[in-house]
Amino acid sequence: IKHNQGIQRSLLRACGELLKDGGKLLYSVCSLEREEGEENSEFAISLGYNWENLRNFDVGVLRGKGELRVFPHRDNLDGFYYSSFSL
Repeated sequence: IKHNQGIQRSLLRACGELLKDGGKLLYSVCSLEREEGEENSEFAISLGYNWENLRNFDVGVLRGKGELRVFPHRDNLDGFYYSSFSL
């Protein structure tokens, strides 16, 4: 998981260099691990990303203003984590 976290953080750094001002980034992983979800979102914030609101979801748990977590046992879907950012 730590190995995957490092790869995902490299991707978040690269996206920051490619995203236009005002552009939006949807970060998503098919994992229920905090290292790949919430911890990487906090890392993105430390790089200068800003939270973007996620709304209009009928499933999952909205966490904070820009995060969504979906659970197999509750939402009848695969486990996923989503977060939305802008620069």
